[in-house]
Amino acid sequence: MDPLDLGADDYLTKPFSFKELAARVNALLRRPSKMAEPVLTVNEVSLDMTTRAVTLAGQPLALAVNEYALLELLLRNRGKVFSYNELMDRIFKAGEDASKEAVRQRITRLRKKIDRDQNPSCIRTIKGLGYCIDAKPEKVIS
Repeated sequence: MDPLDLGADDYLTKPFSFKELAARVNALLRRPSKMAEPVLTVNEVSLDMTTRAVTLAGQPLALAVNEYALLELLLRNRGKVFSYNELMDRIFKAGEDASKEAVRQRITRLRKKIDRDQNPSCIRTIKGLGYCIDAKPEKVIS
């Protein structure tokens, strides 16, 4: 997969000239810097990017490494739909057992920890496409 599709701003392939590298670095430095939010929040869940602490309604919340990575990815890209393959590539380490079922399990565990019986979950399943996170989901009326 192309590095630009995976979120990179720019890349060079070998062999490259140092003149081109310097020009690309200078171009990147001229771009306005986005101020990253130090705390990402959805509903009552907060993820502090500085301390890497997660809280639910102000109380510390323990997450597994993959659950934290999943929550951070979804919060940083609120509203973006991630396919199973994208999630497998981004939240699992190389050599780790990554499958659609493993992604579903992580989503289920994370939902149980952050939703507090909220129906529907702030982590939405987009049938046939993947998952995204939204704040304050509307209630589903059956």
